[in-house]
Amino acid sequence: MYNDINNRNSPSICATYVYGVEYLYSKSKDRSYIFNSDFSLKAIYDSNTAKMEYEKSDIDEEELYNEVYKNFGFLVEANVNRKPLINMQKEFNKEYYKRFN
Repeated sequence: MYNDINNRNSPSICATYVYGVEYLYSKSKDRSYIFNSDFSLKAIYDSNTAKMEYEKSDIDEEELYNEVYKNFGFLVEANVNRKPLINMQKEFNKEYYKRFN
C-alpha cells in the first residue's frame, strides 16, 4: 500500500500478486482500475455492481495514466523504465560463442 486506503478523499494504489504483479488504483470508492506491471490498463472494477469490466471504451486512458503518474510517478518510473537485472544476450554469447563462430 502506497498511501492510506481509509482516506477515500485521496487516490490510493496498492500492488496485488494474484496474476503476477498488478496495481490496483482507486480514486473513489466506486471504481478501481487494474494496471499490469508495465502500467497499461487491464480492467476496471465497479464496486457498485461487483463486476470486473474489461471493456475500456468509456475511459480516457491517457488522462487516467497522467493522473496515476501525477500521484504515483515514482512507482510508474520504477516499473516502466525498469532494466533487466542481467543481460541474457551476453550470458548466451558467453555460453555458446564457440558453436556459432
